[in-house]
Amino acid sequence: MRESPVPMPAGQVEKILSLPSAGLGDAMAGLDGPVLVLGAGGKMGLHVCAMLKRADELRERGRRVTAVSRFSTVHGRGAFEEEGVETLACDLEDDAALAALPDAPNIIFMAGAKFGTGDQPDLLRG
Repeated sequence: MRESPVPMPAGQVEKILSLPSAGLGDAMAGLDGPVLVLGAGGKMGLHVCAMLKRADELRERGRRVTAVSRFSTVHGRGAFEEEGVETLACDLEDDAALAALPDAPNIIFMAGAKFGTGDQPDLLRG
C-alpha cells in the first residue's frame, strides 16, 4: 500500500489515482496493438486511461491509448490529451459511428448509465 501525505493538492490526488501497479505494466507489455477505452468520459475514465498510458510507458512500448466518448460530461478532451491519451468523439448508440472506430485488438468497455439516472428512464432503454 502506498502512503501519501494527507491533505494533498488536487493535482497530486489525480496522479495517485492513476498510478499503475507493476502487474498492470506487465499486462500491458503482453498486449499487441492499441487500446480503445469506450465510454471514457465518465467519472473514472480519465484515471483508467491515464493509468493504462503510464503502465505502457513503464515498459517504453509507445502504445496508443484512445479514449472514446461523446465527451459531453465530466472530463473534456483536453484532460485526456494532457495525459498523452488520444481522443475520439463517438456516440456509442450510433451504429455508423461505431463502424467508423479504428480497429483495435484491446478494448475496455466502460459505457453505461450509472448513478443519478432514475429521473431519465430513456437512458436505460434496452
